[in-house]
Amino acid sequence: MATAVNGTERRQGRFPSHEEVLEQLDLMQEARQIGIQFADEKPNSNGWVSCHAIDREDRSPSAGFNVQTGQYKDHGGDKVGLSFFDLAARLGRHNSWKDAKDYYAGQSGLVRVRRSQNRDEPANRQPTKKARLPLGEPVAVYTYHDSEGAPVAEVRKYVTASENGEEKTGKTFRPFRWNNSAGKFVVGLKDVHVPLYRLPQLLSADQGEPVYLVEGEKDADRLAGLGFLATTNIGGGGKWKTEYSETLIGRRVVIVPDNDQTGENHVQKVGESLLDNAKRIQVLRLPDLPRKGDVSDWMDARGNAEKLRQLSQNAPDWSPNEADPLDKSGKAERVSNAKYQVIDGDKQTVPVPMKTIIDGVNSLTGNTIKRTGSRLFVHREGLTVDYIKSVDALFGHLGSFTGSPPHFCRMDGFHTKGEVFQELHHSVENFKAIEHAPHAPRMDGHYYTCEFPPIGNGEALDKLVSRFSPSTEIDRDLILAFFVTLFWGGPGGSRPAFLITADAGRGVGKTTLATMGGYLLGGHLDCGGIISLSSREDITKTKERLLSPEGREKRIVLLDNVKSRRFSSESLEDLITSSSISGKEMYYGDASRPNLLTFVITLNGASLSKDMAQRCVIVKLDKPKHSGDWAEVTRDYINEHRQAIIGDCLGYFDREKQKLSQFSRWGEWEREVLSRLPEPSEAQETIKERQAVTDVETEESEMLEEEFEKHLSSVGYDTRRDRVFVPSSLCSQWYREATNENVSKTSCSRIINAKIDAGELKRIVKTTSNHQGRGFVWQGENSCPDDTPNGDLEIKLFNENRRDKF
Repeated sequence: MATAVNGTERRQGRFPSHEEVLEQLDLMQEARQIGIQFADEKPNSNGWVSCHAIDREDRSPSAGFNVQTGQYKDHGGDKVGLSFFDLAARLGRHNSWKDAKDYYAGQSGLVRVRRSQNRDEPANRQPTKKARLPLGEPVAVYTYHDSEGAPVAEVRKYVTASENGEEKTGKTFRPFRWNNSAGKFVVGLKDVHVPLYRLPQLLSADQGEPVYLVEGEKDADRLAGLGFLATTNIGGGGKWKTEYSETLIGRRVVIVPDNDQTGENHVQKVGESLLDNAKRIQVLRLPDLPRKGDVSDWMDARGNAEKLRQLSQNAPDWSPNEADPLDKSGKAERVSNAKYQVIDGDKQTVPVPMKTIIDGVNSLTGNTIKRTGSRLFVHREGLTVDYIKSVDALFGHLGSFTGSPPHFCRMDGFHTKGEVFQELHHSVENFKAIEHAPHAPRMDGHYYTCEFPPIGNGEALDKLVSRFSPSTEIDRDLILAFFVTLFWGGPGGSRPAFLITADAGRGVGKTTLATMGGYLLGGHLDCGGIISLSSREDITKTKERLLSPEGREKRIVLLDNVKSRRFSSESLEDLITSSSISGKEMYYGDASRPNLLTFVITLNGASLSKDMAQRCVIVKLDKPKHSGDWAEVTRDYINEHRQAIIGDCLGYFDREKQKLSQFSRWGEWEREVLSRLPEPSEAQETIKERQAVTDVETEESEMLEEEFEKHLSSVGYDTRRDRVFVPSSLCSQWYREATNENVSKTSCSRIINAKIDAGELKRIVKTTSNHQGRGFVWQGENSCPDDTPNGDLEIKLFNENRRDKF
């Protein structure tokens, strides 16, 4: 059976749908009724009309409402999207979207009925559970004002009733905030600081008049009507905020709690907050108050203004376990920016000087707060370091350390927590770096969390080195040099990189050697191999990682399993030799650290650029004859003998140095580390020879000149006497043939230019004129540099190709 209601047909017993309700409404008019402020009078072709946002201030319309679908969208802020019924509920007119829908369905004649559970029962039988009804108009409105009397927020009180309007079913409070652009209150308290209730009256009252602090606006208004200076905080019991105490500085405060646990908790929270701000704190627990009763209930029953004043005169002072920041000895038990002082017989709160606060912090913590770079830190037990990154972290640490929460008054003339945080950065001891492993010699200005073990005889270190498979005895010595370099206290940027390679290819333990060094130290920072340096931007990320708190604690940078025929990285080359590493530290900005890092590179068949080769000590490994648990056994050995191994590394620097006849760019490392090896001169010569062998740039340059000479000779040029112009297209072709690398013409020109600038090419030079086009000039060793280059190379090659075809 179907019935028609206001033009909408529906089956009896079915709830009307959203669309059926919306069809009956003039949505633009209804939206105005609930508080939407439209910027246009007419919608666009899709039904959208510009309007102001409901939850935030906007000078120009930044939201939209669809008069066809009832949808609301906020194009800024949180990008909120709401249906019309959600909107009506959000703006405080209804408890929920369901209530809103019921209301508008009733207004439109679409009466909400429930589906019958029994076919014998009528479909419109009344539900046994009471339905929630719309809130209607508020029964009371409480407005909060700022110090100038301008509205900030208001609380609306609603009382719901039964369907016949006689039986009250409950009360509801809804907070609203003032929206300047809309010129009205809007629902919610997002990003609003709500002051104490009746703030203008508090500020204008005599300082000696007591303030009655109650748990609701109704009670505050009731007492104010009787001539008392009364206030409350929004939300009532349990919602007190510390900043409210600033308004009550120097006041006598009488706390009047409700008779329940929430009220008692409120007393303690308010009392602790007012401790160093209020002149006096009293607690007035009203006699014969029923459970959950408040001051209004007491006044209704038997109270009056005079009796309340008498009770407040005799009310006890609030007394916490530790009411004063100073004990009887005068020693500070907690950090505070305020203290009590008797002035003219009156106990007053006065500010504490910054120096006294800082001295107190250092005294209470035993001078354990230090600084490195832009960060404060505290050394806990063992190797653990806690970084103090924020004001809250600092004062949380102080509270934990002292056992008492720091107390800071927020008022003019008193130092803030933020000021103390910043001053500690300037006053505590500053260290260049935090070290979790020793150095020899010990480095000035570095904070060591570790113990320095006794100097050993070298036996434990020798056993560790013996667990690896060096290719030669010199490689064994270089492995030893790698381990002791990790503990060398030399200046930043003076450590060569260690390149671990092997003729046998994979599975020889190249990475394991590096990781065991990191394990000895307690960890290593793995930069992810050459992938992390494959683009120019990645060096910035690498520096960011090295400057992070975790990265600062490491000494090894591992670039593992580099896959490149010719490994070259100008940014990495610069990083290895820099005395310090500078860059951006995440969330902190510019930062730097001493470059005490040892870079380790692992790859097979090492081929390096000239600059990279000169920065590397190349260590070769042989195919090992290890058991399957070799790595585990080696780690166990390090764990068991870590202090002895480190002691041997430190003792290494007490060995006698041997004289070296020459030095490379790593002169300081060679004097302090290499010279103490059994055969330092032989090790130095091996390093030099391997650098030359892996330097493929010189070899590549020679191959390129040979390729040019071959092609020029084939078409009849005298390569010793002639000067010949070679176009860029031919240069790139010959370069690819010489190097077997597929590079573009542009890249080829850049590479050849770099080789000419580096002096690696003797017979290929830059052209002094572009009239012949882009390219380079072949210049035989016996040619005259002033002669014009021959420009007929392409013609000769063309003719040569034709002869070959025929």
